[in-house]
Amino acid sequence: VYDKYHGGFSGEPKFPPHNSLLFLANFVNFDQTSEIKKILEQTLDVMSMRGLHDHLQGGFYRYCTDSNWTIPHFEKMLYDQAMMLMVYSCGYKVLKKNEYKLIVEKIIKCLDETFRNLDVFYSGHDADTNHEEGLTYLWDYNEVKKNVNLEKFSEVYEISKEGNFEGRNHLIKKKNEFFKDEERLLEIRKKRVQPFVDKKILTSWNALVGIGLIYAYRYCDLDVFDKAENLFRWIMKNHVKNKKLVHGSIDGILQEYGFLEDYASMLVLATYIYEETGLF
Repeated sequence: VYDKYHGGFSGEPKFPPHNSLLFLANFVNFDQTSEIKKILEQTLDVMSMRGLHDHLQGGFYRYCTDSNWTIPHFEKMLYDQAMMLMVYSCGYKVLKKNEYKLIVEKIIKCLDETFRNLDVFYSGHDADTNHEEGLTYLWDYNEVKKNVNLEKFSEVYEISKEGNFEGRNHLIKKKNEFFKDEERLLEIRKKRVQPFVDKKILTSWNALVGIGLIYAYRYCDLDVFDKAENLFRWIMKNHVKNKKLVHGSIDGILQEYGFLEDYASMLVLATYIYEETGLF
């Protein structure tokens, strides 16, 4: 059931409805007058402005614990980044909102800075740091006040002395605008202890990233096709054993078997690469 007040579907927790949004974007591509357009745009806007989105570094957390998209489970998963690349690339294609293209660019930045290992990507980042949920990402009011112009910051972000999560602030935007000192806050955040990285390399999830990169290339005119092609070739070189795809590896040690999702996602990625180049 669509949540007409907060965007998304059902009550809580609120997971990003990737596949539903892709379906709606394709529907809107053919019918811009439908009520579906409002559903698509409201959900894309609220997911990008509120707590599901990492406004400083880009990328998305796994889900929000409340119906109003305020507090996330701070885990970051590779498949979410892949699907959000597709969702916001399609959103930009059909709605032409520059904010969506910027979100796509920042997802790619997040992948390159925190997930990348050579031409492929690790599986995810823990929600907690030193056994505290969201510790890396939360802000004390006085820390923000010390490092930025609080009056200007408050025009774009919600911020309070009480905070919105155990006395601290998880950053949420009031409006979809860029704040010039976001990079300053990100550099401060990077100096903190970071969450544990799950260093498994999974075939299907990486293939989804490749597909998402091709969406970004096609619909947002971003120069990322080579990233998708290199990712595909890495998997074909390193995740094939006895002429069969394997599901994943860690530290170069391969799993014995693959699954249907690995073959399906790699087939779609191979098809998209072939459509662009005529080659595998």
